[in-house]
Amino acid sequence: MSNFRNFGGNQPDGEEGKEPVKILYRQICSKRKFKRGKTTQSDSESQDEHSDHDINMYTVVIDSNYPYNLKHLREMQDSSKFVCGIKVIDSSLYKEGARRNSPKFATVVVIGDRMEDMPVTRKIGDILRIQKATQKVTDTGEVRYLVDERSNWCLFSTENTENEDKTKNELIQLDDLEFDEEREDETQQNPLLNIKRFYMPYKYSGKIFNFTENEEKKVNSMRNWCSEFFAKSTIPENLLSNIKCESKEKNLLCKVMKVYEHEEEENSGNETYSVRLKDKNNILWKMKVDRIKYPELRKDDIIRIKSAKGSIIDKENVLESQPHTNIMKFMEDSLIVKNLAKKIQDTGLDVVIRDKEEPLKPLFVTNNEINPWSHLEVSSLLDLFFPKEESKAGISSKENTIQNESKRNKKNVYDRTFDSEDPGDKLGPRYLLEFDVLAYFPQNIKEFVQGLCTSCKMTYSLEKVPDYDKRRKIYNPCPKCKDQELELIYAIKFLIKDERTMNNQFAYPLYLYSHKEFNIGSFFSSVEPVNLYNDDEAHQRICSYMDILTKFNIKCRGAVVKNKGNLMLVDTQLTDLFNE
Repeated sequence: MSNFRNFGGNQPDGEEGKEPVKILYRQICSKRKFKRGKTTQSDSESQDEHSDHDINMYTVVIDSNYPYNLKHLREMQDSSKFVCGIKVIDSSLYKEGARRNSPKFATVVVIGDRMEDMPVTRKIGDILRIQKATQKVTDTGEVRYLVDERSNWCLFSTENTENEDKTKNELIQLDDLEFDEEREDETQQNPLLNIKRFYMPYKYSGKIFNFTENEEKKVNSMRNWCSEFFAKSTIPENLLSNIKCESKEKNLLCKVMKVYEHEEEENSGNETYSVRLKDKNNILWKMKVDRIKYPELRKDDIIRIKSAKGSIIDKENVLESQPHTNIMKFMEDSLIVKNLAKKIQDTGLDVVIRDKEEPLKPLFVTNNEINPWSHLEVSSLLDLFFPKEESKAGISSKENTIQNESKRNKKNVYDRTFDSEDPGDKLGPRYLLEFDVLAYFPQNIKEFVQGLCTSCKMTYSLEKVPDYDKRRKIYNPCPKCKDQELELIYAIKFLIKDERTMNNQFAYPLYLYSHKEFNIGSFFSSVEPVNLYNDDEAHQRICSYMDILTKFNIKCRGAVVKNKGNLMLVDTQLTDLFNE
């Protein structure tokens, strides 16, 4: 036993330093062959013997649950055992010559009697050493290694643990190890016991752990491979994206967009804080994080969330922590960190969507240099539709008319004429309006762009209008005039409400026409009027805009004029908050 560095407890039976360390690929292949085809009696005996064989391995953590008590499961409410599932890999699974159909990872299942005896992985890429584990293969072909009370494990950090700034909360100081007074002097004199912090595990089973001199080379080799593998390969990201979980749970790769500090939670007594997250699909989430259970998160951190319950609360995507939910970070030099940091960006919508106590910013803005009306006070829909001098009876009559109008979804609501004369002051005064968009018509967004014929003064759907008439050599010919080219304009009707009308039962129409008469310019600042039946990119862009505009509690602001009894949106563009 002289070749052991006695930093830990229950040493395995026999001279463990001479026991060859198994590699994952060889173990998987040797075990899976018994699961394929027919087995003879001798094969079965060999399989049983192989199942009981003690496995010693160095592996790299690719995913992990948080240890949880089995009593949380309905079928095991009386159990006092703790369990933790850790998915691991090593270099043998991804070297040249490995079988294509071989498993991409193996699962280590650790079982213990106390939470203190369970591994809690903080970073993906950390090294897990297991000794005296039992190997099994499930009916689905998944390879599992059982680590119970007769086994032991150690977790090593892959990053340079000599950097105190990075690992000061993860390292176990030698002074913290519990030695007898008689062994304390021996520890200081014996160079074998003065282990380098570079090889100190940050968590291990039992009270003490063992570490041989020749294992330093193995740890160094694993760290070098792991650093290179995570820094250059896209396999970790693909592997984590494809790991399945329960139907009601989420496995996410996220970027921390913002951290919200709040007071200690009353029920649990644990100090918590909330984070705003965005996953790789650019979906926003909000999650409450236990400061004691999980690592401290900061803005712009790239993290892995394992087995969290996703739900919608108050029209927000919320992640709820389960007993087995885990939050892990990545090594700073990982390729997955660099890729997700570029892919997940802070957009204008992220700036707008804040906590409820923060004011919402308007999504409609105008060019102040051209439009001096932006300094006006905000008008009310009631003042615009029902002037004060009108009688109450007139107001009631008009409200009924507006209500009936908003319920009708006419297909030809946009077939109207336009004056070709110079409008001049015909538009009248501008009014500043802040409102919420409840709905829009037509509901088919491809019909947002209509064709306006300046000759017959009619608008037409572009669904069956050809882009180019070769015989007449004109684009978008008018179906009626034949030789007249259609002008493409936006023709949209919004149903809106403002602060004063929020509690009544009516919705109020607001029309958007991009015809030059209304000086609307390019309302969708990044999308000019085009045939949306033929331009999928523009169609998808406008769909995303409308989805945002109709979200709960999103305020809009724009200039309106009264034209023939209708409110028309003018001089207004979507803000740059949408320009990702």
